[in-house]
Amino acid sequence: MIVVDQEGLNPKNYRKYNIRYELNINKKTKTDDYYMIKEVLSRRLRNINKNSNSILPNVIIVDGGRGQFNIAKKILKEKFLDSIALIGISKGKKRNSRREIIHTTNRDIALKPNDSLLYFLQRIRDEAHRFAITSHRSRRGKQSIQSVFEKISGVGPKRKKSLINHFGSLEKIKNADLEELKAVNSLSEQIAIQIYDFFHR
Repeated sequence: MIVVDQEGLNPKNYRKYNIRYELNINKKTKTDDYYMIKEVLSRRLRNINKNSNSILPNVIIVDGGRGQFNIAKKILKEKFLDSIALIGISKGKKRNSRREIIHTTNRDIALKPNDSLLYFLQRIRDEAHRFAITSHRSRRGKQSIQSVFEKISGVGPKRKKSLINHFGSLEKIKNADLEELKAVNSLSEQIAIQIYDFFHR
């Protein structure tokens, strides 16, 4: 979820949502757009009436077509927040990114390719995609780092943190020479040799 306010993009209020799948109960697949929209919007709006610090959006933009729009509309109605303006944005025929369709409650609107509103909405959608992809890569990278260090005896959470803080990425740890590994705080020479051998044997 990204946020845009009067100043433009507002990264400090961006949020990542890890979808909570209960596949046995809900029988959902991990590509169910409707389920994901329902989950994210429900969580985003859960305490909106109880928590004065929660910012009530003026407009919610859903990346999707009429189906995704209707799911979001239903959630707003259930939360008694259907006064919030809602629009959906989907690509036109043949998924042409220059022919987006804007979905509202009563109609679908095809904006002209040179419309400034279209550029604005495309920018918002592109930023949401960028943020989602960056978050996904970061999460995947952390998972791969975790799985690698589980295979090296003697490298627990503290040493793993020291390695990441020192080198910044798994790739740099892999490419480090022995002297560079020995320079890491909390690593003994023996552990440094183990790590080096693991990546270079």
